[in-house]
This record gives sequence, C-alpha cells and structure tokens, in this order.
Amino acid sequence: TAELVAALYDAADIPYDTNAAEFLYVAIATDTGSFRYPNTRPETHALAARLLATGIDTGSISHRLFDSMPAERFQMLVRVLNRMAFTANGRIAYSHVVLNDLRETGATGDDISELVNFGRSVRGVAVAVMFRELERCSTKVSFRSLNDFDCAQAARFFGGGGHHGAAGATIQMPLAMARK
Repeated sequence: TAELVAALYDAADIPYDTNAAEFLYVAIATDTGSFRYPNTRPETHALAARLLATGIDTGSISHRLFDSMPAERFQMLVRVLNRMAFTANGRIAYSHVVLNDLRETGATGDDISELVNFGRSVRGVAVAVMFRELERCSTKVSFRSLNDFDCAQAARFFGGGGHHGAAGATIQMPLAMARK
C-alpha cells in the first residue's frame, strides 16, 4: 500500500514531507516485517531509501513499532507463550486466548493480533496458529507462515481468507472444538 501511495505522490509531483515519509516508512516496515518477508523487492528498498532521505528518525520508529508494547499486550504475550504447544514434529506451533484473558489483562484485540508471530519464530516451525475465543461458540483462527505452507488455503477451508503468509477464519464452534 505504501508503494501505491508513494506512486500517487510521485505522479502528482508532490514531495514527501516528514510526516508523510514517516507514515509511508511505517507501512513499509510493518508490511515487510522489517524487510524480512518475501514481498520485499528492490523497489521497496529504493522507496525506503527515498523516505530516509527526508530525515525521518528510523531508530525511533523502529523502537515504537517493534521494541515497545503496552503492559496489557505484554501480559497477553506471557499467557500466549505459556500455552504454546507444538505438534507435527515441531513444525506447527499453536496457542490460544480465551475471553477471560482480555478481561483479566485489560488487553484488546489489537493487543493480541500479532502474537501468533511468536510461534512462527521458533526454529523448525513451519506454521503458527492462534485460536482466539470470540464468544462461547465462535473462534477466530489465525495462521502465519514464512515458507511453502499456504495460510490462505488453510483459512479458505474454514471459510476465511488472507494471503499466502498470513490468513484467518472465524469458525462457529467453541475454542476447544476448533483446536481439535
């Protein structure tokens, strides 16, 4: 998205001010997983270089995005990591969040949306899965992968969608049944 917005700036011959450059850089850094995901192209780096030339503070941006979190998110992270389980000879990592977790920690959906990625960071894990209880008979399932596993195909099987490396679905069944 940042590349498309930047193309509009270029087509209109509008220079990036510091504010616009920071927003575009944040979009690139998050969409590419800090330039780690396969969607990172040479053009992506070239745009990042142009944005850096505006004088944005990438150290501060990086800290705010990746090295800082609210206490509520940290408390959820502890719970998610404590529940992390592995199957398929360590190739699948999965965890879950129940409604009570949100009440007890004060966390929101935004605080847990990216926690699935921690399972994916374990060496040997091909796909990470997060189950989130939405209500008694509804569970959100999030899939993340960095390799040949097609998260979108898995999510489509359950009526969801997404793309190859990240997808999700909402399943109309209790969390325990959805996990099975």
